[in-house]
Amino acid sequence: MFFKESSDFTKVPNSGYMEGAEPFEYITPTNDKAILFIHGFPGSPKMYYMVRELAIKNGYDVFIPALPGFGTKKEDFIYSNFSMWFNFIKNYYMDKRVKYKRFYIVGTSMGGSITLKLAEEFSGDSSYEPTAIASVAAPVFLNSLFRGVVKSPLLYFIRTIARFISYIPPKEPVKDPSLDEDGECEWVGYYGLFPKQIKSFMFALKTIKRELNKITVPCFLIHAKEDKTVSFKSLPVIFKNIKSDKILLRVISLKKWKHSNHSLFIYKSVVNPLWSDIEYFFNGID
Repeated sequence: MFFKESSDFTKVPNSGYMEGAEPFEYITPTNDKAILFIHGFPGSPKMYYMVRELAIKNGYDVFIPALPGFGTKKEDFIYSNFSMWFNFIKNYYMDKRVKYKRFYIVGTSMGGSITLKLAEEFSGDSSYEPTAIASVAAPVFLNSLFRGVVKSPLLYFIRTIARFISYIPPKEPVKDPSLDEDGECEWVGYYGLFPKQIKSFMFALKTIKRELNKITVPCFLIHAKEDKTVSFKSLPVIFKNIKSDKILLRVISLKKWKHSNHSLFIYKSVVNPLWSDIEYFFNGID
């Protein structure tokens, strides 16, 4: 990173979790396999409420933590940054990893980027290497003129904006749940923009993209082609740069739906086949 930020996640306030945003753990006494789900920005563990039950039925212990500042109040979130989020999840992962013979990581959106960063750090480590990972709708950049991607011109001024503004309310009202046909309104998190946190994430992505060649663990890479939040063009960048011998790509099309095509595990139309593919891939590693 080109700027210094604290990694002490214990400094982030916690005003209590919103309904549905609570961390989740399912542990059985003798299980030898587990899965860690990492949520996105600015979401919460709620995005995995359906798939966690599927994972449990398939015999996994399940861990779904809430990253520091997420799922409580936006007034807590503004005290956090990417270094805090990653330091928290790294410590959490290391504590759980050593207790299982097989340990898998699934991350969505920013959670997918964090999953890639964990794989970069622990590939080749006999104690902490994940058995396999699944990265879902993960960005390794937000804007990229070189690739013809400009999700928001605002991002080019984010460093300056972040110095003066901590929160920008959403332009549009929250979607009416009665108009939701596929489950997007089940998402729980913050609406609006957080310039400081976006800036922190953007700078972290530069390092994650640069170090993709450190990844040697088996990878399942998943993205919806019509994703309106993270450019689909991140997928080939990840695929071309990781060094794993076992890589599976899954391109999803949900264009018939009017939602963002991004938080895939929230969508009732795709959660079951998506999990089946991930579980099939993970089983093939054994």
